[in-house]
Amino acid sequence: MPGPVFLAQPPSVQTYFRCMRMLIAFTFLAVSLSACGFWGGYRTPRTAQRDYAHQQLPAELAGVAPATARVFDPPRDLRVRFHLDAEFRSEMHSEERLRRMVESASAALESQIGVRLVFAGSEPWARRAPAESMQAMLEEAHGLEQEPQVDVTVFVTGGRPLLTSNLHALGRARLLDPRFVIRAISDQEEYDSLRKALPLLEAKEIYTLARERARHKQVVVFLHEWAHAFGVPHQKFPLSLLCELYDKGQRAFGPEAEGLLAVTLPFALDRELARDARLRRMREAVRGYLETHRTGDWVAAGRDQLLAYARGTTTAAPDETDETGPEAQAPASDPRAEARQRAALGDVAGAWRILAPLAAAAPTDLELQRASCRAGVQARREGPVEVAASEACRRAAELDLKDPWPLLALANAATRAENPAEAAQHAFAAKARLESGTPDPAGWRQLMLQFQSLSSPTLARAASTRAGESPGPEWEEWERPLRRRLCLPTDAAAVGIEPEREWEYAAGIGRLAAQEQSLTEQAVQQALGRFPGTPGRAAMACSAEMRRNRWARARRWCEAALAAQAECLPARIALGLGALNAGLLPLARSHLLRALDLDPGNSAVWEALARIYLVQGDQAGLNALQARHRATGTNQER
Repeated sequence: MPGPVFLAQPPSVQTYFRCMRMLIAFTFLAVSLSACGFWGGYRTPRTAQRDYAHQQLPAELAGVAPATARVFDPPRDLRVRFHLDAEFRSEMHSEERLRRMVESASAALESQIGVRLVFAGSEPWARRAPAESMQAMLEEAHGLEQEPQVDVTVFVTGGRPLLTSNLHALGRARLLDPRFVIRAISDQEEYDSLRKALPLLEAKEIYTLARERARHKQVVVFLHEWAHAFGVPHQKFPLSLLCELYDKGQRAFGPEAEGLLAVTLPFALDRELARDARLRRMREAVRGYLETHRTGDWVAAGRDQLLAYARGTTTAAPDETDETGPEAQAPASDPRAEARQRAALGDVAGAWRILAPLAAAAPTDLELQRASCRAGVQARREGPVEVAASEACRRAAELDLKDPWPLLALANAATRAENPAEAAQHAFAAKARLESGTPDPAGWRQLMLQFQSLSSPTLARAASTRAGESPGPEWEEWERPLRRRLCLPTDAAAVGIEPEREWEYAAGIGRLAAQEQSLTEQAVQQALGRFPGTPGRAAMACSAEMRRNRWARARRWCEAALAAQAECLPARIALGLGALNAGLLPLARSHLLRALDLDPGNSAVWEALARIYLVQGDQAGLNALQARHRATGTNQER
C-alpha cells in the first residue's frame, strides 16, 4: 500500500508539508471553531453604541403627505427675508447655513402644505436687546418697520451654549404676525453631549450625528415659529412640529394645524390685499375655523387666547410663547424633569446618574423604576451602571406583571454579560407577557432582536411575524450563515433541537469555541450532551478528535455531521483541513471548495486551497481561484 501522498514528493515538498502540518495543527481548531463560534447575534459595546447612535438620527422632514389635500396645488411661493445680528454673522458659513435651513423647511412645507420658501436675502440686524432674552428680542423685532416685498421676516441671533428641548428657548413668535426670532443651533453642544453618552465611537461619527441633529432641530424651530406666524397655536402630540418640546421624531404638522393653515394662508399670500386687510381676513378665518372645530389636539390655553383675539375680545396679538410646557413649568431643582431633558437630548448617562439614586430610594415607584431601567440600560458603559440598571428593571418587572419591557431590558443586559441562560429566561418571560397582553409590535420587534442575539432563528422569525414584519433579503443574510456556522438545520426539531432549545444549543457551541486549545470529547459531551444526534455535536466531536491527530475518528464524526446537514460549515472546513493534513489533496480540495461556496469570507480556506494548487502544480486552478477571489472582493480579516 502506498504511503501518504506527501512522502512520495521531493524533499522541498516534504519540508513544505511538514511546515504546513505544524501550522494547521496550531491553527486548525481556531479556524474551524471561529466559523461556528461567531454566533450571529453578539454585539460588541462599540457596535451597541453605534446602533444606539443610529437610533438618535432625526426624522426626515421632506416627503410627508398631508392629511387631506395640500393647501396650494400647484405650490405657491412665500418670500422670506432674514435679519442677522453680529453674533450670528461672525459664525462660520452663516449664510450657507441659512440657505440649507430654508431648503429643508421648503421641502417639508411643499410636500405637506404646498408652499415653497424663497430666500429673499439677508441684511445686518443691529440688535440692542440682550441675546439671553428671546422675549426682548421679539419685542425689538416687532418695533421695526415691516418690509412690503416679503411675506415673512426672520430675525436670527447667534448660537449660544444652550442644550434644551424647550423650543421657545430657541425661537419666539406671535400668532398671526409674520415676524419672529430664532436662535442659531450650535452643533458643538450636541457634539459635547453625544461625546459623553457615546464614548466608544470615533469623533467623526459623533460629529456627523451631532450635525444632523442640529440641522433637524434648526428646521423644526423655524417651522414651529413659522406656523405660529400664520395663526397656529401649540399641539399636544409630541411628534407634531407644533409641540412645545423638541423631539428628534418631529417631521410634520397635525391635521388640525393643516386645517388652520388652509384658512389663513390664502389670505396671507393674497398680495392684492393691503397688510391690514390680510390680517383682518386671517382673523375672521381663524374665528370661523375654531368655532366650528371645537375639539382637537390643541393646548387649551393657546387655543383660547387665539380665539379671543380672533373674536376681538383682546386687541393685542397673543404671544404664544407665554405658554410653558411641562418642562418649563418644572422648577430647575426637579431632578426628574432634568433627567427627562437629558434623556431627550441624548445624554442618557447623565439621565441615569440622576435617576439611579432616586429609584434606589423609592423601590415601589413604578414610573421611577421604569425610567431608571430605561436610562441605565441605554447608558451601560460600565459594570456598576449595568448592575444598578438591572435592579431597577427587576423592580419594574415585579411591580407591573404585565409590562414586557423591563424583562426585555434584563434579557438584553444578560446577553451583553454573556449569560445566555439568564437572557433566555427573561426573553421567554417577556414573550409570555406579550402573548397575553394587548398587541405590541414594538415589543415583539425587540423580542425578535433578543432571539437573534441568542442565535435562535426560529423564535426570532416567529417574533418578527408578530411584529408585523416580513423577513426580507437582510434576514436571509443573517439566518443562513448562522445556521451554517452552528450546524443548525432548518428543520432542527427533527434532530432534537426544539425552537425553545435553539439558544441552549448555540450556547453550547459557543462554550466549545471559547476553549480552542483544550477541546476534548469530555467537554463536547458536557456542552452538547443533550443534543446527541445533532450535526453540531458531531462537528465538535470531529474537532476534538482532530486536536489529537486522530484522523480516522475525526473523519467519521465530520462525515456524520455532513450527512445530517450538508451545509454544516465547521464540519466541512474540518474535513477539508484534516484531509489536507493527511495528504489527501483531492478530498481536501473538494471539501474546501464547498466550504468556500458556503462562506467566501474565510481567509484560511482561501489560503489552504491556494497551497493545494501550488503543490499540485495546477496553475490554471490557481489562476481561477485568484480570479474568483478578486471577483468576490472578500474581506480577509475574518
